Amino acid sequence: NLPHGQVFGCFMACMMIGSSCVRYLLATRPPALYMRDVFIAASLSLALPSLVMTNGVVALSSFCLFEAICGIYWPSMGIVKSKHVPEEVRATMYNL
Repeated sequence: NLPHGQVFGCFMACMMIGSSCVRYLLATRPPALYMRDVFIAASLSLALPSLVMTNGVVALSSFCLFEAICGIYWPSMGIVKSKHVPEEVRATMYNL
């Protein structure tokens, strides 16, 4: 029987760890430059379980890594969007 609550808790903790890492990434370079690496890492973390599915630990670890990458993605994209989309048209642009 799979403990869904514990798995969900692990995913949320990984997302918080990823969002905490953003401040260190911002110290090295702007988000527009490291987001390509974030997308590549996300793709690899989702491809890994399908390529080498040996047991559940590999799948859980890969999905936890993906959640950490999602934690990096959301604040970084918020920074990128705030720099490139003017405040006056932000709501209209996001609703299109």
